[in-house]
Amino acid sequence: MNHPFELAEIDYTWEIIEDFEIRGDEVFFLTSEEAEHRLSQYVVEHRTRAIPMLYLQEHEPELFESMENTDEEYGPDVRILSPFDLRNFDLAVKDYVLEDALDRMPTDEYVINTNGEQEIMQTKPFPDVDVPNVYDRELEAISLYSRNSDNSWKEEEFMCFQMTLTEDSIPALIQHMYAFHTRMISLYDLRLIAPDVCESLYNIEEEWSIDNYSEKEQKNLYVGLRGDIVERVFDLIYDSEFFTI
Repeated sequence: MNHPFELAEIDYTWEIIEDFEIRGDEVFFLTSEEAEHRLSQYVVEHRTRAIPMLYLQEHEPELFESMENTDEEYGPDVRILSPFDLRNFDLAVKDYVLEDALDRMPTDEYVINTNGEQEIMQTKPFPDVDVPNVYDRELEAISLYSRNSDNSWKEEEFMCFQMTLTEDSIPALIQHMYAFHTRMISLYDLRLIAPDVCESLYNIEEEWSIDNYSEKEQKNLYVGLRGDIVERVFDLIYDSEFFTI
């Protein structure tokens, strides 16, 4: 189904997946809040952050036509590929769209892919793999959240937080996010498992301190992690089958 293209107020630069491999090619494209929601819903329904280019061409044609490879000389221009060739390409969802999808996905749902088929499990031991590399260390535009009675997330305050991930903190943060199936971590747990990261948390607009909150409040206020650490955890939970070169 085609949608009239809303005013494109948002732009992203995301990686493309070719034959299940992320090879470094990226596309810049325009989108809107309505299209963001539809992309997020695709991730939720299909339990993957790889959206086929053929799907985008059919269901998000304006977004698809706005795509430009950031490497104009050597990168593939997906807009001119034949359907036969285009079927080998996917768009790797990230940023706000992936964060929104993960926030809405069931927290008792893990995936194992076997011969292209998804097996849904309520729990899954942390994979016996090396801890993925995380390159986004300086995180910005972070908010505080609380849980609603239905376990959905409510943004308490948009406080323009910034924080710095340290190399030593990343394994513990990834394992925590994996175990609890979320990008959210309470202020209490953040201070416990990554004290240096907690210490780096500050509000650029006004004076703020975690010590202003009681222990009970710290346990019920959550920081929403952002950046590629969310991609790494999502890929572990949902057993993404693409490889990074």
